[in-house]
Amino acid sequence: MKKLAIASASLALAAMPVVGVFAADQLGPLTDTVKVTVDSACTLARSEGPGEYTATIANGAFDMNITGSKFTITCNDTGGWQLNAIGAGSATGDITKMDASTSTDSDDIATGTTLDGSVSNWAFKIAKGGDDAANITLTTGYDAFSAIPANATKIAQGTSTAGKSTISTTYGVGISATQSAGDYTGKVNYTLVHPASN
Repeated sequence: MKKLAIASASLALAAMPVVGVFAADQLGPLTDTVKVTVDSACTLARSEGPGEYTATIANGAFDMNITGSKFTITCNDTGGWQLNAIGAGSATGDITKMDASTSTDSDDIATGTTLDGSVSNWAFKIAKGGDDAANITLTTGYDAFSAIPANATKIAQGTSTAGKSTISTTYGVGISATQSAGDYTGKVNYTLVHPASN
């Protein structure tokens, strides 16, 4: 009887280390690494104004305070931006003119900076603003009344990586003493280029 008891105890002790090895095993650690890329982006939005502006001007008079749109530019990188302008009118043969509502092309109003009412001209100017105005550079001359460009022309540029930049537009129109009565429509397209090197 004693021999059987001793044999049983030995079998139990021999089995215990095997159970302990499985309990102590660890697998891993396994690591997940998550990376995201934020694309470079710039936005151009009209933040003030409806996009269409009107004024009534008598012969021999002028209006140099036709408030246009305010544009907000927001970028998230160091590529910089530039704002281009170009005439977009429908006058025959000249996108910079104000198209007359009459069928007479000679009535169209040319772009120019003589805005005292001695001739018929229209022009525009811009101003910078926003919380990032210090990083905006206006192209020389466009902070005063300038002719509407016939080709895409840089009128401002910025280097902002944070904050909002704004460009405000103002239009001036002079009407000669002999300008025909009627409605006249001129248009300017504004395009954001980003990065500025493009």
